[in-house]
Amino acid sequence: MNLYTNHGVLIVGDIPTALPIPRLPRFDIILNCFPYAIGIAAVTVAIHISLAKMIAKRMNYQIDSEQELYALSFTTILSSFFPIFPLSTSLARTMISIEAGTRTQFSAVSSCLLLLAVILFLGPLLHALPMCILAVIILFSLRSMFLKFAELPKIWPISKIDFLIWIVAFTTTVGLDVMIGLVISVVFALMTLIFRSQWPRLERLAQVSISEPYFDNPKRYISVAHNPNIRMYRFESPLLFNNVKRFKLSVYDAIKEWENKANAINNLENVDNLKSSSYRYLILDCSGISYIDYMGLNMLKEIVNELESQKIILHFAACSTSVRDSLEAAKIFETIPKHCFFPTVDDAIAVISHLREPNGNIISVIKSNHNNIMQLRIEPDMLADSDTI
Repeated sequence: MNLYTNHGVLIVGDIPTALPIPRLPRFDIILNCFPYAIGIAAVTVAIHISLAKMIAKRMNYQIDSEQELYALSFTTILSSFFPIFPLSTSLARTMISIEAGTRTQFSAVSSCLLLLAVILFLGPLLHALPMCILAVIILFSLRSMFLKFAELPKIWPISKIDFLIWIVAFTTTVGLDVMIGLVISVVFALMTLIFRSQWPRLERLAQVSISEPYFDNPKRYISVAHNPNIRMYRFESPLLFNNVKRFKLSVYDAIKEWENKANAINNLENVDNLKSSSYRYLILDCSGISYIDYMGLNMLKEIVNELESQKIILHFAACSTSVRDSLEAAKIFETIPKHCFFPTVDDAIAVISHLREPNGNIISVIKSNHNNIMQLRIEPDMLADSDTI
């Protein structure tokens, strides 16, 4: 039954029945191979790590990326002494092994021994094996990979940007080339990070529980605690050169919306409360600001000065250690007093709102430099320039 001659069916053909002899690689062609080697290495590492993470997630265990790279590097160096293709993760063999229920590396030893027996002794028996049989085995083992399309409807409502990254990576890899698709996918993913940092959100906060200091977007709740003289916002991004202008515009838009709503208040009690205080207080929750650069620091100084001219005192809450170090290094406390910084939003509200005398004077919390005892001091309506927590 000669399938290739009679019907044109591709078959496996001749299989070498001997192992190649190891020899030193040709160093004279390294410069010619170097550009291609970079692309091959990038694709190999990306496929290997992604497949390892996928299997680790499926089998419920953790992987060490450095250990995987060490193993891949060692086997690649060893393979350079043989006339073979560059080593990479065999997706088909790996999925077949997973579907077969293997749990340890001993399965690789048994499969290698079987493959060695095929190469040395059983090769001639597989000469007439149709290639379509091997293709069916590979496609069957890859069915779990194609089932990844079922995750697209789940990704879309969670993150539309991640959905676009998935689509771009798939279309470029399948439609163009693996190397080109990988480069385009990485560049596109990096561009999304830049765009995300350029258009962060300045989200308004409100105390959603009277008994607990929990703050969230007031639009998500039916009723929240409200003080017309205090507004709280959270900036959900590092404050960098590429988004400082956006941050400033967002703050001014928030102030404008605050003033418009204050002017439209029909409740007489709230109007009286607005008139009873000559200053208003804006609290910025800095828990989402993981880093701040030089331009961001200068922008904070500018905003504080401009808001103060409008009788709006800007306070900062929940600054991270790295942000506080940046503020200290930039000597920003010479412009913005330390008593404008608080550990939490609740502490800021306690100083501004809860510790207020009937005549409008603020009782600020001062930290003693000698014995670390908390003290209370009655001050005028503007906060004094002293170390406060």
